[in-house]
Amino acid sequence: MKFKYLPVIAGILLMTGLLLNACKGPTSPAEAFLTDTISIIGTGFSVNPEDNFVAFGKQAAQVISASETEIRVILPKNAGGVVKLKASVKGAVDWSNKIDFTFRNAIEVIDDEIVHPGGIDVDADGNVFVISRGDETIYKISPGGEKNAFVTEIPANGGIHFGPDNFLYVCEQNEGKIVRISSDGATIEDVVELESPIDFDWNMDGTMYIVSNWVGIFKYTGQDSVEQVATIGSPKTCRVFENALYVATSWDNQLLKFEITSSGLENMEVLAEPELPMGMEIANDGTIYYGPYFDATLHTLAPDGAKGTLFPGELTAPMRFMAFVGKQIYAVNAGAGLVGVVLKVFTAAQQAPRYGR
Repeated sequence: MKFKYLPVIAGILLMTGLLLNACKGPTSPAEAFLTDTISIIGTGFSVNPEDNFVAFGKQAAQVISASETEIRVILPKNAGGVVKLKASVKGAVDWSNKIDFTFRNAIEVIDDEIVHPGGIDVDADGNVFVISRGDETIYKISPGGEKNAFVTEIPANGGIHFGPDNFLYVCEQNEGKIVRISSDGATIEDVVELESPIDFDWNMDGTMYIVSNWVGIFKYTGQDSVEQVATIGSPKTCRVFENALYVATSWDNQLLKFEITSSGLENMEVLAEPELPMGMEIANDGTIYYGPYFDATLHTLAPDGAKGTLFPGELTAPMRFMAFVGKQIYAVNAGAGLVGVVLKVFTAAQQAPRYGR
């Protein structure tokens, strides 16, 4: 892990400013995301971590290690903005002087102009691909925010995911098929035909699992071999993690887990019964992230059943489609058929492996 350094000078802890030449990481030492770890260099610290106190605005940071000249802290949860950083040690009569520290924005609007946006994914270069059902177009948005049509006149409707050989795989729910698009957008090929495909994912051996709206779950191994492996009423999103398939069924109000076996899907387990779960993603520790239809909050469900939330009421609803990339979730509010919103949300967790890539 790379750390960022904030120069601090003299006294118990007298900070005189931030010098970029002290940065030990790729970004400015005066900026970081919530829950990042940074180091503060100075003099007069206690060698006992619990005897040092660091505050970012009104939020305390967790001190994880200390020497007389350096303390390392985990930043508190802050969605973004400039705060005053100050510090002290046990027994001191006052805080140090204050300096500015910037929390990088944990919530960023990528686009708010696409008509009826849908499935979303991000390529290896950080380009965001988003369906517009209203324009029958898949847009490509560069990391710098430049938006262009990647493919036009395509009836895309449902999830999209980058898969084998860097093709973009796309649900055409109303056409009853999944297609794939070459990386330059020049070639579109049919992959598999089935009723109402709305989302899909791959397991470790390359098998594609497809959720079909109002029908159930199908397994596709290639060469037109499509097999229905489960019947459920309203699957909307699916993800594979390790040896299991996870499914969000919106109108049944369930998050489901199926064990993937040589025989198909077995041992269905109801993990939770949230109201109208829509988009869903999984972190590499097995934590599920999902967005209920009426709640502009990212909800979490840990493997031990513990529930949590991120940015309560600060996001958008419903978050119909999601893509977990690095430590950020890209989420789409489809706009009820009108203009929608595409967000990028920092989670501090790492995405689960994407087996199809």
